[in-house]
Amino acid sequence: MPPGSLIFLEEPLGLKRLGEPVSVGVPWPRGFVREPEELALVDEKGQAVPCQVTPLVRWPDRSIKWALVDFLATLPPKGKTTYSIIQGPPSKPPVSLSTHKGPAGLEINTGAAVFRLSLEDVLPEVVILPEKAPQMRLLWRLKGSRGQEVPFKREKATFEVSGPLRATLLVRGTFRCRRQGLDLRFRQRLSFFAGLSMVRVEVELLNPRRARHRGGYWDLGDPGSMFIRDFSFLLKTPIREAWIQPDSHTEPLYLHPPQMTLYQDSSGGDNWQSRNHVNRHGKIPLKFKGFQLKTPGKISQGLRATPFLRVAGLGAQVSLGMTHFWQNFPKALRCQESGFSLGLFPEEHADLHELQGGERKTHVFWLAFSPAGVAPPSLLWLAAPLVPCLDSTWVERSGALNFFLPEKEDPHRLYHHLLQEAIEGPQSFFVKREVIDEYGWRHFGDLYADHENAFNQASTPLISHYNNQYDVIYGGLFRFLRSGDRRWFHLADELARHVYDIDIYHTDEDKPAYNHGLFWHTYHYVDAYRATHRCYSRDAGVTGGGPSNEHLYSSGLLLHHLLTGDPRSREAVIELAEHVIDMDRPYKLLTWIDRSPSGLASQTRDPWYHGPGRGAGNSINCLLEAFRLTQRRKYIQKAEELIRRCIHPEDDIQARGLDQPEERWSYLVFLQVLGRYLFLKMEWQDLDEMFAYGRAALLHYARWMAQHEYYYLDRPELLEYPTETWAAQEIRKAEVFNLAAFFASSEEERRLFREKSEYFFDRSLKGLLTFKTRHYTRPLAIILSTGYSQAWFKKNPSPEPPLPEPHQTSFGPPVEFVPQKIRALKKIKRLSLATLILTGIGLILWSVS
Repeated sequence: MPPGSLIFLEEPLGLKRLGEPVSVGVPWPRGFVREPEELALVDEKGQAVPCQVTPLVRWPDRSIKWALVDFLATLPPKGKTTYSIIQGPPSKPPVSLSTHKGPAGLEINTGAAVFRLSLEDVLPEVVILPEKAPQMRLLWRLKGSRGQEVPFKREKATFEVSGPLRATLLVRGTFRCRRQGLDLRFRQRLSFFAGLSMVRVEVELLNPRRARHRGGYWDLGDPGSMFIRDFSFLLKTPIREAWIQPDSHTEPLYLHPPQMTLYQDSSGGDNWQSRNHVNRHGKIPLKFKGFQLKTPGKISQGLRATPFLRVAGLGAQVSLGMTHFWQNFPKALRCQESGFSLGLFPEEHADLHELQGGERKTHVFWLAFSPAGVAPPSLLWLAAPLVPCLDSTWVERSGALNFFLPEKEDPHRLYHHLLQEAIEGPQSFFVKREVIDEYGWRHFGDLYADHENAFNQASTPLISHYNNQYDVIYGGLFRFLRSGDRRWFHLADELARHVYDIDIYHTDEDKPAYNHGLFWHTYHYVDAYRATHRCYSRDAGVTGGGPSNEHLYSSGLLLHHLLTGDPRSREAVIELAEHVIDMDRPYKLLTWIDRSPSGLASQTRDPWYHGPGRGAGNSINCLLEAFRLTQRRKYIQKAEELIRRCIHPEDDIQARGLDQPEERWSYLVFLQVLGRYLFLKMEWQDLDEMFAYGRAALLHYARWMAQHEYYYLDRPELLEYPTETWAAQEIRKAEVFNLAAFFASSEEERRLFREKSEYFFDRSLKGLLTFKTRHYTRPLAIILSTGYSQAWFKKNPSPEPPLPEPHQTSFGPPVEFVPQKIRALKKIKRLSLATLILTGIGLILWSVS
């Protein structure tokens, strides 16, 4: 059998892993495999391992480009192992998982347990084989602001995935109560695994309302918010005894009678009372540091809990575990004789839980079941689930990622040295979380934007959130694939989960410019106060709009989906692309006079500037990523419309004002995206007129850059803040010149562009090294998301096979785009003038008569 991809696993906790569910996305070369039934998984000994393969994205020839591989991993404590995916017939699990949909509801049989979901219920009945169904009921409880329970209405239940090894059941519904001002959207995914009596529960709550953002402020307490007193998972069953472990390193505490409450009120860090946690009243509602464990007659305290609960009752034992418990505080785990509960928005908290308009939160936990007298499968591994790594050489061979080269082949040591500061040492992104206590269910995963603290004179740091500017998710996952360092995966995975819940505005009720967009980072050099991750707070006195095309990043979310199979990341990629299309539609109120596009998808900084800039560049990139994911033509057609609108091979570049870095530096972002568009066209072998147009435009601008561009910090008088960020931005010029060299047809131009690329790459990194503040979040994010391409272009300086010589095609003269509002205003003025003239003529005629 021909060799395929390798998957590396390493056990970090000193725990035996036995049948731990693992999912990993794997790329494949074009034409290598067409159907998932052609792939098999084997262990180090060559023994077949049951797996389930699901295509995620296909190449233009319909062969598989990325596939999600599910399997159950076994590893000794601190052990390492390697699995191989090869071409061959897959091995089926000894006990196959089966699903059934009947008139009474849905049924999932894993071989170890049967789960039955009736037509009305949201959580299933559990039958642990070979026993009968124990006396057990699973349910959700939500209380509104008045403390009253809110009724749930189930809307739909479907199998999202149904395979031989894993099945995922998707349930939708609503919690609605007008008296308590609630209309929450509920979504739940239950995942089941062949041969296991475990269930992964992923539950989402969404406030679909719009925020009112009166005066341009986006603070907590907005009329669009919804308030929750308690939202908990309940398992009702008679319990005789229980065991609680606050974390995987402590011994279980035996409970008889089984009464206890473990409540995590704050992060347990030194800055647990950070202003990051203010509520709508500007108060910090946290009462104590860390967690309390209350048992009969005793209260003990600790800092950071990752608890595991096991209970034994009539006919069954049940375990519960949750990754990132303390990080998503407040959280509560409760147990008594009648059952146990997990408080996701717990009533033990000293305040109501506020879901802002368009805000969502996803929680994930696991349940394990076993017959009475038999310990259920251990969930201690949830303290650190296995993170599969791919062979970087295989990833390069697949060609599934542009500009990918294993780190071991990259000679730029300074580049690697600078990036290591992001994940290790006293200034790492992980350590920076502690500065403002970037924890709690709304904050965990985001990065502290410490560069905004540069001019702060106060004794306490500014609270500033980064919101994935410059796509740290993509840079982190790309770096993880290049290096195999799992710290990059943790950083990017946690950030992705934060972004797709908190930073995206999940509503249809606001204006098209805002709906389903991505919120900006906190406004420059001011505190977030009560605006959380929504940029503008009344307390700061800075007002502004909502999401914008200048802050749109979906490449990382797409890569996150491809590596993990997370459906929410997939949805986010499509959501952001649809946001681009919707925001560019004509304003409905003006269609009676003009039906031109609004231009909101292509403007940068100013409503009248629609040339190359990051606004248009980010919009185009979101459309391209949605096309890669779905292959729906409407996305690339809209991208090409925006390209033609914003750039032309015969532009008067000097008139664009690109020599004003404060205003127009981001034209570089657009050119980078234009280069990626050309690579996508090459992938589809679509070397049409638009390819020629984009190629000619890129080279036109690169020629101008070769004559006029300079290192921005050499002229600091043109910069408002000549900081380390400007040194980092120079690395974009290196990539643009590399792209131009790649697509140039003249060897002389290729040589010139490569020399310029080396110059700006070197100046960027060495310039950054001169700043003591080089470890700030923003400069590291920039070089993380851009600099990796330098080594790839050095190894791949020109297309293989060579591109055909560009034709002397005339693309016509540049046509200036005028957005709908400006067109409408001009038409109204003309109509007003015409009306005035006609009125004057009428008055004259009337007076004469």
